[in-house]
Amino acid sequence: GPMGEQSRHIHEVLMNPRLCKIVVVTLAEELPVQESIELVEQIKAEFGQEPEVIGNKFLQSPLEIDELQALRGKVPGRDEFIEFLLMTLNRQNRARERLKGAAINYCELPFIFAEKPLARIERLSREII
Repeated sequence: GPMGEQSRHIHEVLMNPRLCKIVVVTLAEELPVQESIELVEQIKAEFGQEPEVIGNKFLQSPLEIDELQALRGKVPGRDEFIEFLLMTLNRQNRARERLKGAAINYCELPFIFAEKPLARIERLSREII
């Protein structure tokens, strides 16, 4: 009937990589990365497509982990923030390793500190290109 025909048409569109592109977006956290890896595998198996993967809200630090570690106890009143940065950067590195270990190509979008939504969108569009 009409519902079956419409369902078949939807299935054809979803299975055609020229008409439908699948993008998986993840955060640099353990559970979202694991779920994204599993979703990518399921999409490959069921749709025969290699989805794009985007890591969202990656914090960009001007200092490397070893530089931050060297600052511990040297900047009065900033140890809590330094620990937060270290925890975040280490978590992001683990996420990168897990995605690469699963042979997933992905791109990263930065965490953007902007009050206005349009400013965020403009910045993200420059990162994607």
